[in-house]
Amino acid sequence: MAAQDAYTPLGGIAAIQHISVAVTAAQAGTADAVLASLTVPAGCVVTDVVLTVTDMDTGVAGLVDVGDSGNDARFISDFSIQAAGTTRYADTDGSAVVKYASDTDIEVTISTAAATGVAGTVDLTVVYAVEG
Repeated sequence: MAAQDAYTPLGGIAAIQHISVAVTAAQAGTADAVLASLTVPAGCVVTDVVLTVTDMDTGVAGLVDVGDSGNDARFISDFSIQAAGTTRYADTDGSAVVKYASDTDIEVTISTAAATGVAGTVDLTVVYAVEG
């Protein structure tokens, strides 16, 4: 049997923030519109992001990203708003791990505008750890 590497947990405090935002049809149909935003504190590392959306596009074009000012799709890229659904951040190679030097907004942004926007809802949950 092969030896298993020791697990080194993130030290400190774990926290969860959640926001639910009503989105207008005009927002869903506008590229680069910020639909929801949460601010995480300096010194934190985001460990999980969950995004749930309602159907906000009568067509199939509308897409959203979840990220920060350094990379608007750092956590979730091109998730469809054409139908209600939920997706989760999956950093399989560690490339998205960032320890934020200052308070930072995590934003849900329209990456591709809906052909015909429909009012809906965006729910964003961000889980992070802060060294204690």
